[in-house]
Amino acid sequence: MRFLLVLLLVVAFGCDRASEKAAEIASGGKVKIDGDKVTIQTEDGTATIDRKGDKTVVVTEDGKKATITSDGDVAQIKTKEGTFTTGKNEVPKGFPLKVLPGSKVVHAAHSKPASGDETFQVMTSSPAAVAKVGAFYEKALKDKGLEVKRSEMKQPQGQQWVLIGKADKIEAMVMVARQKGKNETTATVVWRAKP
Repeated sequence: MRFLLVLLLVVAFGCDRASEKAAEIASGGKVKIDGDKVTIQTEDGTATIDRKGDKTVVVTEDGKKATITSDGDVAQIKTKEGTFTTGKNEVPKGFPLKVLPGSKVVHAAHSKPASGDETFQVMTSSPAAVAKVGAFYEKALKDKGLEVKRSEMKQPQGQQWVLIGKADKIEAMVMVARQKGKNETTATVVWRAKP
């Protein structure tokens, strides 16, 4: 019966409008679609999602608002509580460590809430050996005043170093790994600073 209804909607409204109506019907009326604007009714209330190009604005019925922008692989979410950016292939502004010379940034994310911990995550790739990459980041953490604990693992599938650094208001973790047979070492750095 619903299939017949969808076919009738296609004939009556055209493909785009029919798919909107089909979604509304399938949701039991909890989703309303009007072009780029979608309204969703949940047990917690109503949210409206309005998309214009690379910008999406989400507003809840109690007035909370999030603005999401995207540019290629980079996305940024801004709310009154703070900002979260992900997808950049460059070191985020304010990142407290240098990256190993000769390495490239594969992925980066930065979260800066209005109150709470500021967090950075940076993943790099380098042709250097695990020991060289690990030693570089171990020194970098110590140079920032962190007490560092290191664990090393060698397994048939590869080698890995994990560095855990702590200071008064800072926690950091660096995972350095290289899979057997691969020509690159990845380093993932997570840095969290309390206000």
